[in-house]
Amino acid sequence: MKKVETDEVYGSIKENIKKAGSSKILRKIAEIYKKIFVHPEEVEKDFFEWFDSGKKFAFLATLLIGIITHITFLTEMIMSQDGLWNSIGYAEPTAWELSLGRWGIFIADKIVNNLAIPNITAIVGIVLIAISTVLIVDLLKLKNKFTIFLVSSAMAVSPALTGTFLYIYTSVAYCLSMLLSVITVSLIFKQKNKILNIILATIVFTFSLGIYQSYIGVTVGLTAIRLIRDLFDKETHIKWFFINGIIMVLIVIVGGLLYSHITEIILEKMDLGVASYKGMENISISNTLKSLDTSIPNIYNDFQEFYFTDNIINNENYSRQEFYKVMFASVIILELILIISSGVWKNPIRVIFIVLMNAILPIALNVVLLLTTDTKTYILTAAQLILVIPFVCMICELSGKRATFVFKWAGLISMFLIVFTYYLADNASYIALKLNYNQAYSTAIRIMDRMEETEGYDPEKPIMIAGIIWDNDVQYLKTSNIYYYTLGSIFDTAVFHGTYSGMEGTWTKFFGNYLGMKVQFCNTISYNDVLNSQDFKEMGIFPAENSVKSIYDVMVVKLTENPPIP
Repeated sequence: MKKVETDEVYGSIKENIKKAGSSKILRKIAEIYKKIFVHPEEVEKDFFEWFDSGKKFAFLATLLIGIITHITFLTEMIMSQDGLWNSIGYAEPTAWELSLGRWGIFIADKIVNNLAIPNITAIVGIVLIAISTVLIVDLLKLKNKFTIFLVSSAMAVSPALTGTFLYIYTSVAYCLSMLLSVITVSLIFKQKNKILNIILATIVFTFSLGIYQSYIGVTVGLTAIRLIRDLFDKETHIKWFFINGIIMVLIVIVGGLLYSHITEIILEKMDLGVASYKGMENISISNTLKSLDTSIPNIYNDFQEFYFTDNIINNENYSRQEFYKVMFASVIILELILIISSGVWKNPIRVIFIVLMNAILPIALNVVLLLTTDTKTYILTAAQLILVIPFVCMICELSGKRATFVFKWAGLISMFLIVFTYYLADNASYIALKLNYNQAYSTAIRIMDRMEETEGYDPEKPIMIAGIIWDNDVQYLKTSNIYYYTLGSIFDTAVFHGTYSGMEGTWTKFFGNYLGMKVQFCNTISYNDVLNSQDFKEMGIFPAENSVKSIYDVMVVKLTENPPIP
């Protein structure tokens, strides 16, 4: 009897253990099921809990400021030289873009059905940047409405964004690459489902590289900024600094290898090689390690040139470099105060890593220069450098109120002035570009009129435009001082390309899009024959009387004495 009772008790315990184990398994299955097949109402509730007033403010502020800032671009057909060349429709992958490893562009451009039109691409781009801003606000745990306003404004008026918009055929793709880079960082710092998030982050990062490799600086730089925040947060165990840092490195390495493998497959199938462009053909681990002694100093040099000189964007005419000096000085002082006031100084390891992370932040932001060692930072590859403003806003929020009032407001006011000068420069740039297009339009009409009035003209006859607008200092002058207040770079150049193929592409598109005229340029053989002819050498420079002539059955317009050679 006792044995039977004992067996019953043992069986009962065994059954309970079995039930407890099975219930844990069932709960786990239920959790997974819930995540995959969760009810729409629950998704909506979870999302709106996360999408609080601060994030709503960030999205709406970026959207509104973006539209106000770029309204001229939204309402005009103005763009960069490459933008003009590939405007209106951009449906087919070009060998050039693929050879640069930018296969993701042709997937991303499906968002706008391959329409390269400013008022479509810019709106979509602003929305993508607004979403990126929300995620940055979330990552850096920003709460103050003024700092969120500064971050939103900075993202909307960023000079890199303005430059990106001009490349209308890739602008949506580049803005998507920015968003994907930020999403990668968001996935890195998610605590739940770590393995799944790492896999997703690697895939997302790989696709971002497939669009534009320069945005690797957004991923690495933004991760570094968040790691600095975690170091200042005593409630975040320092182990997470190492764990999340290592995860980021692994994602960059694995994602980079995956991207390289996909690129090799695509290039092999398309029978293409890697383009010889800004050192991309030399990317390798050995080349990166071998060039560290020169690339690291170059990164710091480009970092200071972006903020304190006119070599990358124009700063001097707005005294922007002075505002940056105040901002950087303020953040250094605020960090020192924060180390003391928060008690972080009691943990030497945290202090060492805070100093180290601040020191290598320029490298993290411009990490692409470690890979493409033959290039420098320019406006299109500088998107990540605007992240210093979210970084400073984060430090301003963390620094509290004790002994920080003067330095905090010095930083906040300087950032506001920086953002405002970018707003001014963005609009000055668009107006200058509009003037360029007006000049190009009037010149194109005059050229077409002269060709039609020239003996031997035939609409079916191939044409040759030898040279570009502004190569002639007498006829094509900058007639307004607005050019001194642009962002510089691509806003100060001519509408038409200076190379032969670029010149042919931009002039053909300009005649078609703006004058409604279909023209056919002569082939390279005829082009060289005309250049070497005595008739061409005797021609005057347009609009001289003898600057338009039919030579070798080609209608020739001479804009310069030494036009580009094919």
